Amino acid sequence: MLVIVQVSWSVEALAGEVKALIEVARRHTGGDPLVLLPLAAASGAPPETKVSEALVALARATSTTIAAAALVAAPGGERRTVAFLASGAGLLLRTPKVTPDLIEGYTDSTSALTEPAAFAIAKTAHGHIALLPGEDVLMPHLVRAAALNGAELVLNSMREQTDDGFEIRQIVRRARAYENTMYLAHAAPAEVAQDGVRVRLPAASALCDWTGKGVRAEGGETFLFCDYDLQKLRRVRRAPGANFPAIVRTGVYAPGYRERAKVNRPPAPGSKGAWVEEGKRRAQANARPSAHQVQTNYPIVIAQHVVHILRTAGAAEEIKMRNVASALSLIEPRVGRTGARLAIFPEFFVTGAQVPRGPEVWAKIGVRFPGPEADALAAFAQKHKIYIAGGVFEVDDAWPGRFFNTAFIFDDSGNLVHRYRKIHCADLMGTLPVTTPGSVFTRYVDKYGYDHLFPVADTPIGRIGTMICFDINFPETARALVANGAEILLHPTSEPHNAGRAAWEFGRRSRAFENTAYVVSAAMGGEYLNEGDTVPNLYSRGHAKLVNFDGSVQAVADGPGRIALDGRIDLVALRRARANPRVNLALWDEPAVYAGIYDLGRGMPNDLWADPSSPYPYRGMQPTKDVIARYERDGLYAPPG
Repeated sequence: MLVIVQVSWSVEALAGEVKALIEVARRHTGGDPLVLLPLAAASGAPPETKVSEALVALARATSTTIAAAALVAAPGGERRTVAFLASGAGLLLRTPKVTPDLIEGYTDSTSALTEPAAFAIAKTAHGHIALLPGEDVLMPHLVRAAALNGAELVLNSMREQTDDGFEIRQIVRRARAYENTMYLAHAAPAEVAQDGVRVRLPAASALCDWTGKGVRAEGGETFLFCDYDLQKLRRVRRAPGANFPAIVRTGVYAPGYRERAKVNRPPAPGSKGAWVEEGKRRAQANARPSAHQVQTNYPIVIAQHVVHILRTAGAAEEIKMRNVASALSLIEPRVGRTGARLAIFPEFFVTGAQVPRGPEVWAKIGVRFPGPEADALAAFAQKHKIYIAGGVFEVDDAWPGRFFNTAFIFDDSGNLVHRYRKIHCADLMGTLPVTTPGSVFTRYVDKYGYDHLFPVADTPIGRIGTMICFDINFPETARALVANGAEILLHPTSEPHNAGRAAWEFGRRSRAFENTAYVVSAAMGGEYLNEGDTVPNLYSRGHAKLVNFDGSVQAVADGPGRIALDGRIDLVALRRARANPRVNLALWDEPAVYAGIYDLGRGMPNDLWADPSSPYPYRGMQPTKDVIARYERDGLYAPPG
């Protein structure tokens, strides 16, 4: 049992009021619960040893395990926020805060912003626990690093406030639980004392599971009682499929983090004024001049296409060209009316994604650049002076016998200006025999260079990157594109109906918010499964949408079907937001903190299909099962009881 307490506390109150509260909670639970306290009252910074010793004494006196965070005077003398996990046996964890105090404004304290972190885990009767205080849970790599070290439950002591980012921050916290297959608990005080008055705060405490469900505060209640199921989580983690700590391709990202971690950074500031100046410096360094005269405000069209599935080799060319013509006819009237500058089609809009297919069909499924399908798209782009993007199966003569899941962009002169090959694909599930760059990583990087993995097109309508379908669940991909300059993340997708759809929506909005970038998600609206079908199958769910750079939804197709959805890009507003260091989370992303964890070789190994003559290696999800077995053998995953 987890008890989340919403009462503000101080070290002086631990032995009195807080102890009494915990005794009430113990009587309610009838056992020795795990107790999560919010971030302590902001007044003063007691010595760290005083806080940790008082928490241990309280845990011992109440027969509980207690997690909490407070602003303390650390052993070196500096003021910093530190999270603690204490039990009757002593202090189990000490985790300093990494990010600056962004939600409430900078404070006269320092942080572990540029310090390599251990991401220590405490293995307790309540689960494998990690601590991430304050805004640290908003930083995707910090939560991922804890998961890669085996965390089952991340505890977040924090404070919240009502502003225009409150709703999306709640959504991001739910996304973190999903994309790391874990429980994530937050404790926030319902009110605090400020300048001698009591200030009420929004209800923000919650326990979320990996599906987005859980217990959430409804108001200023003192306790949240959360009966989480540790054995269920362990059963879920033993299964392959969307087991994100097991399937994330850490080896694809690690070289980039290693390189960025080499940048010599000064220690984190220690005063509010110095934080303000550091934020300005980072924002100015991030403001990249464009090589183009940029059009900063323009309409776009998101095409929710309905595709004819390619099933027979003999009809391959005719079906592919029919699908291209149908897709272009969907957007042409809207382009003419709105003067749109960008149109995006879904993943697989030329062939459909339905499997299984025989080898003779796979041999015909790919689109070439150049080739008849690509040439038709390029001609449309040139004729209508519009950028055209989408996702296709691609064949490339430089990789004989293979095909990729590729996103492309043609510029308004019909030139191919961008190709991105999907990093995380259904190959991981053993259902799609595509080649991903991670499967041939060494040769791929030797051939093209590392930056080719995360390309960004610098265009007169902004800096554009792409990611495809399942990529939305891996914040590493979006952040790599943004690190390379992306302002707009195009997301061709073909998501089916299933139980994970709500979490995918969290992911879309989270990728936008945590990167201060537009996310343009073009979804498949249905499929004609067989030749002669007049009614499409709605296996693909539609719901194409445009997510603003603050995580709000600008436009959405509220169902499946053939829809051309209008939206608008405003780069002036986006760049204004990116210039605000309290909004632009990516400014505070320091790979030096987590690069060491990504370098440990956890997750899905690279080069599993380096030899093209070897059998397809992902059948039956065997590599994922191997990773899970290794995690259990190494003690990162606990086997279910």
